[in-house]
Amino acid sequence: MNINKLKTLIAIMTRVETEQRAFNINLWQQMAITDDDGYKPHRTEQEVSDCGTSCCVAGWLGVSPEFIAEGGDVTNSGSPRMVNATVYETGAGAMAVFLESNEAIANQICGFEWHENENCYYFPETNTFYFGTHTTDITPTTVVKRLTELLAEYEV
Repeated sequence: MNINKLKTLIAIMTRVETEQRAFNINLWQQMAITDDDGYKPHRTEQEVSDCGTSCCVAGWLGVSPEFIAEGGDVTNSGSPRMVNATVYETGAGAMAVFLESNEAIANQICGFEWHENENCYYFPETNTFYFGTHTTDITPTTVVKRLTELLAEYEV
């Protein structure tokens, strides 16, 4: 884990929190469907803020100037995407590349938990990474608190 990148993610989510931007842990990006081209994701933090679109942690990362400066952008579904000479990752994988971390912790930050029986990640009704909080009750404040605790674990 690159602790400076984790601090950057905390700063991004602190902006979402202090500016009371729309947040939903279950959506990369809430988008309207257009008549001709399908989904039209927003590409910048300002576009998302201006229209009041809800995003999850990874969705806000994907449109942040910090992520874009690292070569990131968003897919047509609004999930973050990181592409360079050696990497093509979307969603939690793109977050993992940005954080220089493993995909398991990135999935947890995104609100996913591992389902052993199904051998896949899923959205649980209550989330253990976020203190047992019901998934619909996870807020930017919850995310900032948990990321700050995670940072403390890595700084030891």
